[in-house]
Amino acid sequence: FSPTLIVLFALHILSINAHSWVEQLTVIAPNGTFIGTPGYARGNVLRTPGFVDTMTYLIPPNSRQDVTSVLPVDNMCRETQQDQAQTEGSPRLQANPGAAIALRYQENGHVTLPQNQPGKPPNRGFVYVYGTTQPKTDEKLLDIHGKWTQDGKGGDKRGVLLSKQNFDDGRCYQVNDQSISQTRQEEYAHNANQLMGADLWCQQDLRLPTNAPTGKPYTLYWVWDWPT
Repeated sequence: FSPTLIVLFALHILSINAHSWVEQLTVIAPNGTFIGTPGYARGNVLRTPGFVDTMTYLIPPNSRQDVTSVLPVDNMCRETQQDQAQTEGSPRLQANPGAAIALRYQENGHVTLPQNQPGKPPNRGFVYVYGTTQPKTDEKLLDIHGKWTQDGKGGDKRGVLLSKQNFDDGRCYQVNDQSISQTRQEEYAHNANQLMGADLWCQQDLRLPTNAPTGKPYTLYWVWDWPT
């Protein structure tokens, strides 16, 4: 039996008109396969029949007069994700310290239909993952994003930057008739399944800290920075 740490996960999108979030977290075995029981974000809502999007969290909100202004009062997590609570059927991920894990999310047309969001960067922005053993309920975005560093010496030193990569992982696609999707469907053929359907989700891989404490939660924050 190996001691495990329980990965708490919250997410947010720094963008406008974006509707993607991490659908699932999974441990990656040394041979590259997914193992164990998948984990989910705090307050997760599964895509069951009748699903209504209550997962999107935008900073700045569309209701703000200046939709380009990020304020010191902006929370890292939406209200339904500020507490360390899981919804039924969406447990926390359990993994060993130092484990490799995958965070997977739908590109939702943001990659394969770039004409729908003009002015966005070709990589569709960056996705960041920060980790901490000292989360706050009212965590503020600007206390973490762009502050916490890989060496743990940035900002208030409560956490670290674990990963930064392009939102577009170069493989993912939504099935449609546009050229990007058509090319990727041929190059990265995917048999439709109950989880992803015919689409292929984007994937962000990272390694948990080897010194993460066992038997207590380790919190991840996922930030999609998608500027215009």
